[in-house]
Amino acid sequence: MALTARVRALGREGDHPSGAWSLVGVLLRAPAEDGTAENWVYLTTGSDSMGRPTLDSRSTINGSSLYELVPAHWDWVELRVVRVGASVVHLYRLDEGPWRLLRVVQRPDLPDELQAGINVLTGFGSGRVDLDAEIDYVHFSAVDVSDELSTALANGTATEAEVVAELGG
Repeated sequence: MALTARVRALGREGDHPSGAWSLVGVLLRAPAEDGTAENWVYLTTGSDSMGRPTLDSRSTINGSSLYELVPAHWDWVELRVVRVGASVVHLYRLDEGPWRLLRVVQRPDLPDELQAGINVLTGFGSGRVDLDAEIDYVHFSAVDVSDELSTALANGTATEAEVVAELGG
């Protein structure tokens, strides 16, 4: 399954968010009972802790997150999260340029059925709420992945070129 969205983070008071961690993107989430720890992955764009444009690739297990940040820009960004077995692939594209691999997260703990959709947050840790999230589109699609790529993703040996060739649309 692939979830693709074209999004951008704007400020309510200016051209871009001025608050820390003001982000918009896509999310895959394990259904949770009230009071239980969260399990999900997301890929978002917006402002980092210093208010700089970023891509935030996050994986949360039992409420504890590990993430990677990549510098971005304040314009439209296409984000794609693709699940291949236990592998969750995070891809992005700036200015309709080439698809780029941000990372592959191994999540064998996630159930077969997930909740999927848009993720928006603003002002986390700063209290400054300053985000207008624009969403041009959201697409859900099936993916046909070769056995070779599926194995390489699971083993951590897939190259960016291989991933983009099959999963970059």
